[in-house]
Amino acid sequence: MIPYPISNQLSRDSNNNTLISTPTGLIVKAESVINTCLSWSKWLKILRSYIKKGLFDGIQVNIPKIDKEMEKHSTVSEKLNYWKKIYEDNFKQKLKNSDIPWDHRPMIENHLLIVYFNGINGLYTPLYIPHIIFDIHIRTNTNTAEYSFWFLKYHAEEYLPHIIEYKNLKEKLASALAAEHIKAELHKINQTEQLANELLNNAVIDNHQKYSVSPYEKEIELLRLLDGYYTRHVLPEVHTIGNRTVEIYASQILLKNYLEKELSQIEVNFCSEGVPKKIIDTLKLELNRYDFNSLIEIKDIGEKKRNKVLNLIITNDVPYQIAMLDHLGFIKHLDKNYCTSKDELQKLLAKILATGQRNVKGNILVLNPISREDRSRYTAHAYKEIVQNDFNRLK
Repeated sequence: MIPYPISNQLSRDSNNNTLISTPTGLIVKAESVINTCLSWSKWLKILRSYIKKGLFDGIQVNIPKIDKEMEKHSTVSEKLNYWKKIYEDNFKQKLKNSDIPWDHRPMIENHLLIVYFNGINGLYTPLYIPHIIFDIHIRTNTNTAEYSFWFLKYHAEEYLPHIIEYKNLKEKLASALAAEHIKAELHKINQTEQLANELLNNAVIDNHQKYSVSPYEKEIELLRLLDGYYTRHVLPEVHTIGNRTVEIYASQILLKNYLEKELSQIEVNFCSEGVPKKIIDTLKLELNRYDFNSLIEIKDIGEKKRNKVLNLIITNDVPYQIAMLDHLGFIKHLDKNYCTSKDELQKLLAKILATGQRNVKGNILVLNPISREDRSRYTAHAYKEIVQNDFNRLK
């Protein structure tokens, strides 16, 4: 049994007015609360150590104020959204920004909220809603489709980062082949969706028919999600993050949205107005073929900045292109690793840039200050400082 310094009991009178036993509400410092705790369990000891460091100083949760704000929201979704923000701002975000090991956070969070609110058995849902708020504002809606669908989405959103980590997508999206990795993942997702539609069209499954066990559970649940079935029907076991429907919502619906957004951003960053996509794709393919992304100036800058560099190369003329490729060390890289003569180097660069060999030769020569090449015709030298500044300004 954990004693609490303040007891916030809410009830309703005959006129449906809120009755509050403590007018100041629950606004206390973490350390003053924990000092009243008599339990010496493992997790409370760990929690005590973090609180002594001041990690949770400044948390303020005013139950009476929350009650009044809840009254302003008419739907259970609005009420849950409101509490979710309070929960995340005051507790979850504190843990996220801390040095607490990730495997400690669930229990630390649980005990922290138990300390702040009334009673070990007085917190409801994965959002740890205090019973006094839950009973008055939420409980009557727990058997509705709106309530279960809200938690379906909530758990799926919580589950999505685990899928991203499991698939190593952060690293893949930072690589030179980010777009290709995304397309491969989207292909698998679309294949599952296509299979589900084929099973439905061939009358093998019916996503509106009740079932207990089916070899096509994944396909049935996917079709239900795509059809908005759970916006109209209550989903059992809504509080289980490992629920099959939650996993499918995260791995099929949310992951697809995430990947499509990332792919769109890559294409927006990479493509420029007036440049045909075929030209962009060809140049990118040619540069990658000769290990452009292995250059010292390129390999550690990330996909976003790398695409901006490519964009600069694509949208400018040959003199600028030669100056930029020289600045990045790509010309020396080609000369050292792929060519045996200057003539071979010039031909290869002409092929990559889709221009004439003489144009390439002239613009390379003028980069040498003692060259006698015609500097009025070949002007790469004029861009040496420009390309350096352009590259340094990229973020």
